[in-house]
Amino acid sequence: MMSFGPQQGPSRRPSLLVFVLVAALVLAGLATWRFWPRPPPDLTTEDLTGAYAGMVRADGTNQVSTLTAADLTEPPARIRPARCAPLFEATVSNQFPPTALEGVSTYWLKEGSASISLTTYRYADSDAARRQFVQVSDTLAACVGTRLRVDRRSNVSVEQQTVTPPDQADDYVSFLAASPPGNTRVTIDVARLTNTVSWQYRYDYQSRERYTPLAAQQLMASLMSQLRDIQKSRR
Repeated sequence: MMSFGPQQGPSRRPSLLVFVLVAALVLAGLATWRFWPRPPPDLTTEDLTGAYAGMVRADGTNQVSTLTAADLTEPPARIRPARCAPLFEATVSNQFPPTALEGVSTYWLKEGSASISLTTYRYADSDAARRQFVQVSDTLAACVGTRLRVDRRSNVSVEQQTVTPPDQADDYVSFLAASPPGNTRVTIDVARLTNTVSWQYRYDYQSRERYTPLAAQQLMASLMSQLRDIQKSRR
Protein backbone atom coordinates (compact mmCIF):
# COMPACT_ATOMS: atom_id res chain seq x y z
CA MET A 1 0.00 0.00 0.00
CA MET A 2 1.36 3.35 -0.91
CA SER A 3 0.93 6.36 1.31
CA PHE A 4 1.23 9.95 0.29
CA GLY A 5 2.06 13.07 2.25
CA PRO A 6 5.14 14.53 3.93
CA GLN A 7 7.40 12.01 5.53
CA GLN A 8 8.78 12.68 9.02
CA GLY A 9 12.61 13.07 8.91
CA PRO A 10 15.02 11.67 11.51
CA SER A 11 14.83 13.19 14.97
CA ARG A 12 17.27 16.06 15.69
CA ARG A 13 17.28 15.46 19.42
CA PRO A 14 20.37 13.19 19.55
CA SER A 15 22.54 15.58 17.50
CA LEU A 16 21.37 18.56 19.59
CA LEU A 17 22.22 16.63 22.75
CA VAL A 18 25.72 15.88 21.45
CA PHE A 19 26.25 19.55 20.58
CA VAL A 20 25.20 20.68 24.07
CA LEU A 21 27.47 18.08 25.68
CA VAL A 22 30.49 19.09 23.57
CA ALA A 23 29.88 22.78 24.29
CA ALA A 24 29.68 22.06 28.01
CA LEU A 25 32.95 20.12 27.90
CA VAL A 26 34.68 22.93 26.00
CA LEU A 27 33.48 25.55 28.49
CA ALA A 28 34.56 23.37 31.40
CA GLY A 29 37.96 22.90 29.80
CA LEU A 30 38.41 26.64 29.29
CA ALA A 31 37.42 27.34 32.88
CA THR A 32 39.84 24.71 34.16
CA TRP A 33 42.65 26.08 31.98
CA ARG A 34 42.00 29.60 33.20
CA PHE A 35 42.08 28.80 36.90
CA TRP A 36 44.49 25.83 36.91
CA PRO A 37 47.81 26.80 38.52
CA ARG A 38 50.36 27.38 35.77
CA PRO A 39 54.13 27.41 36.25
CA PRO A 40 55.64 30.90 36.32
CA PRO A 41 57.24 32.06 33.07
CA ASP A 42 60.98 31.72 32.63
CA LEU A 43 62.94 34.84 33.49
CA THR A 44 64.64 36.80 30.69
CA THR A 45 67.78 38.91 30.75
CA GLU A 46 65.57 42.01 30.69
CA ASP A 47 63.74 40.70 33.76
CA LEU A 48 67.02 40.26 35.61
CA THR A 49 68.39 43.69 34.74
CA GLY A 50 65.07 45.24 35.76
CA ALA A 51 65.21 43.54 39.15
CA TYR A 52 68.85 44.46 39.69
CA ALA A 53 68.12 48.10 38.91
CA GLY A 54 66.30 48.16 42.25
CA MET A 55 69.22 46.65 44.21
CA VAL A 56 70.75 49.97 45.27
CA ARG A 57 73.46 50.63 47.83
CA ALA A 58 72.95 52.56 51.05
CA ASP A 59 74.04 55.75 49.25
CA GLY A 60 71.36 55.25 46.60
CA THR A 61 73.75 54.27 43.82
CA ASN A 62 73.89 51.08 41.81
CA GLN A 63 76.21 49.50 39.28
CA VAL A 64 74.82 46.57 37.30
CA SER A 65 76.90 44.43 34.94
CA THR A 66 75.69 41.93 32.37
CA LEU A 67 77.99 38.90 32.21
CA THR A 68 78.80 36.39 29.48
CA ALA A 69 81.41 33.64 29.35
CA ALA A 70 83.71 36.01 27.43
CA ASP A 71 83.72 38.45 30.37
CA LEU A 72 85.17 36.01 32.92
CA THR A 73 88.46 34.69 31.62
CA GLU A 74 90.77 34.53 34.64
CA PRO A 75 92.01 31.09 35.75
CA PRO A 76 89.96 29.37 38.45
CA ALA A 77 91.04 29.30 42.08
CA ARG A 78 92.96 26.21 43.13
CA ILE A 79 90.64 24.17 45.33
CA ARG A 80 91.76 20.99 47.08
CA PRO A 81 90.18 18.51 47.16
CA ALA A 82 89.00 19.25 43.63
CA ARG A 83 85.58 17.67 44.26
CA CYS A 84 84.73 20.71 46.43
CA ALA A 85 85.43 23.23 43.63
CA PRO A 86 81.72 23.70 42.63
CA LEU A 87 81.15 25.47 45.97
CA PHE A 88 83.38 28.34 44.85
CA GLU A 89 82.91 28.32 41.07
CA ALA A 90 80.82 31.48 40.72
CA THR A 91 82.35 33.35 43.68
CA VAL A 92 85.97 32.87 44.79
CA SER A 93 86.93 31.34 41.42
CA ASN A 94 85.04 34.00 39.46
CA GLN A 95 84.13 31.47 36.75
CA PHE A 96 81.16 31.53 34.39
CA PRO A 97 79.01 28.39 34.93
CA PRO A 98 79.40 26.25 31.76
CA THR A 99 75.69 25.70 31.19
CA ALA A 100 74.52 29.26 31.95
CA LEU A 101 73.37 31.56 29.16
CA GLU A 102 74.29 34.89 30.74
CA GLY A 103 74.33 36.63 34.09
CA VAL A 104 73.63 39.93 35.82
CA SER A 105 75.71 41.17 38.74
CA THR A 106 76.17 44.02 41.22
CA TYR A 107 78.27 44.61 44.32
CA TRP A 108 78.61 46.61 47.53
CA LEU A 109 81.72 47.63 49.46
CA LYS A 110 81.62 47.98 53.23
CA GLU A 111 84.63 50.21 53.68
CA GLY A 112 87.43 48.62 55.63
CA SER A 113 85.63 45.39 56.48
CA ALA A 114 83.84 43.50 53.71
CA SER A 115 82.66 43.24 50.12
CA ILE A 116 79.37 41.81 48.93
CA SER A 117 78.58 40.66 45.41
CA LEU A 118 75.27 39.41 44.04
CA THR A 119 75.04 37.56 40.73
CA THR A 120 72.15 35.80 38.99
CA TYR A 121 72.79 33.38 36.13
CA ARG A 122 70.05 32.53 33.65
CA TYR A 123 69.67 29.02 32.19
CA ALA A 124 67.80 27.59 29.23
CA ASP A 125 65.04 26.23 31.47
CA SER A 126 64.16 25.31 35.04
CA ASP A 127 65.64 21.82 34.71
CA ALA A 128 69.06 23.20 33.74
CA ALA A 129 69.00 25.63 36.67
CA ARG A 130 67.91 22.84 39.02
CA ARG A 131 70.82 20.65 37.93
CA GLN A 132 73.23 23.48 38.69
CA PHE A 133 71.73 24.01 42.12
CA VAL A 134 71.74 20.29 42.92
CA GLN A 135 75.43 20.09 42.01
CA VAL A 136 76.16 22.82 44.58
CA SER A 137 73.96 21.36 47.32
CA ASP A 138 75.31 17.83 46.80
CA THR A 139 78.89 19.11 46.84
CA LEU A 140 78.21 21.01 50.06
CA ALA A 141 76.86 17.89 51.74
CA ALA A 142 79.99 15.97 50.70
CA CYS A 143 82.47 18.69 51.72
CA VAL A 144 81.18 19.77 55.13
CA GLY A 145 83.75 18.65 57.67
CA THR A 146 86.54 18.45 55.06
CA ARG A 147 89.59 20.66 55.45
CA LEU A 148 90.16 22.53 52.19
CA ARG A 149 92.87 24.50 50.50
CA VAL A 150 91.52 27.56 48.66
CA ASP A 151 94.35 29.17 46.69
CA ARG A 152 96.93 30.20 49.31
CA ARG A 153 94.69 29.58 52.29
CA SER A 154 94.97 26.16 53.87
CA ASN A 155 92.98 24.45 56.57
CA VAL A 156 89.74 26.07 55.35
CA SER A 157 86.62 24.68 56.99
CA VAL A 158 83.15 24.64 55.42
CA GLU A 159 80.07 24.92 57.58
CA GLN A 160 76.49 24.79 56.33
CA GLN A 161 74.32 27.56 57.75
CA THR A 162 70.92 26.96 59.30
CA VAL A 163 68.78 29.54 57.53
CA THR A 164 65.16 30.37 56.83
CA PRO A 165 64.86 30.24 53.02
CA PRO A 166 62.95 33.12 51.39
CA ASP A 167 59.39 32.08 50.58
CA GLN A 168 59.87 33.13 46.97
CA ALA A 169 62.88 30.87 46.27
CA ASP A 170 62.43 27.38 44.86
CA ASP A 171 65.67 26.13 46.46
CA TYR A 172 68.11 27.72 48.90
CA VAL A 173 71.36 26.84 50.66
CA SER A 174 73.90 28.84 52.66
CA PHE A 175 77.41 28.04 53.86
CA LEU A 176 80.44 29.65 55.47
CA ALA A 177 84.12 29.01 54.70
CA ALA A 178 86.74 30.20 57.18
CA SER A 179 90.38 29.65 57.99
CA PRO A 180 92.40 30.35 61.16
CA PRO A 181 92.80 32.69 62.94
CA GLY A 182 89.15 33.29 62.07
CA ASN A 183 89.12 36.97 61.15
CA THR A 184 88.75 36.19 57.43
CA ARG A 185 85.69 34.35 56.20
CA VAL A 186 83.61 33.85 53.09
CA THR A 187 79.86 33.31 53.24
CA ILE A 188 77.91 32.14 50.21
CA ASP A 189 74.14 31.93 49.70
CA VAL A 190 72.75 30.16 46.64
CA ALA A 191 69.10 30.39 45.56
CA ARG A 192 67.24 28.91 42.61
CA LEU A 193 64.17 30.56 41.15
CA THR A 194 62.67 28.94 38.03
CA ASN A 195 65.41 29.07 35.36
CA THR A 196 67.89 31.12 37.39
CA VAL A 197 70.51 30.49 40.08
CA SER A 198 71.62 33.44 42.24
CA TRP A 199 74.87 33.61 44.20
CA GLN A 200 75.49 36.01 47.07
CA TYR A 201 79.16 36.21 48.05
CA ARG A 202 80.31 38.02 51.20
CA TYR A 203 84.04 38.37 51.76
CA ASP A 204 84.55 39.51 55.35
CA TYR A 205 88.18 40.27 56.18
CA GLN A 206 87.90 42.23 59.43
CA SER A 207 85.43 40.07 61.33
CA ARG A 208 85.51 40.07 65.10
CA GLU A 209 81.99 38.82 65.71
CA ARG A 210 80.23 35.54 65.14
CA TYR A 211 78.56 35.42 61.74
CA THR A 212 74.79 35.72 61.61
CA PRO A 213 73.04 35.01 58.27
CA LEU A 214 70.12 37.44 58.71
CA ALA A 215 71.47 40.26 56.52
CA ALA A 216 72.35 37.82 53.71
CA GLN A 217 68.88 36.26 53.87
CA GLN A 218 67.22 39.67 53.74
CA LEU A 219 69.21 40.69 50.67
CA MET A 220 68.42 37.44 48.87
CA ALA A 221 64.75 37.64 49.88
CA SER A 222 64.57 41.15 48.40
CA LEU A 223 65.97 39.91 45.07
CA MET A 224 63.69 36.86 44.96
CA SER A 225 60.66 39.03 45.76
CA GLN A 226 61.41 41.41 42.90
CA LEU A 227 61.90 38.55 40.46
CA ARG A 228 58.62 36.93 41.55
CA ASP A 229 56.77 40.22 41.08
CA ILE A 230 58.13 40.44 37.54
CA GLN A 231 56.93 36.90 36.81
CA LYS A 232 53.45 37.69 38.14
CA SER A 233 53.21 40.78 35.96
CA ARG A 234 53.92 38.65 32.85
CA ARG A 235 51.23 36.03 33.51
